[in-house]
Amino acid sequence: MARGFDSKSVEEQQSAFAAKANAGPREQVTPEEAAQRREREVLLLSRKQVAAQLESASAARHRQ
Repeated sequence: MARGFDSKSVEEQQSAFAAKANAGPREQVTPEEAAQRREREVLLLSRKQVAAQLESASAARHRQ
């Protein structure tokens, strides 16, 4: 049976994750640091989303 494009992508992601997990010892992170990292990621993703919305906005009033 032929494999689709999606299954190859998933397989590549799984192998990349496994390679990363086996790369070495993990860094010890405190709960506070983990929360700060999550918050930073959320803010960066939100910033990207807003920038994309600004780029795609056609009305000048929306870009303001």
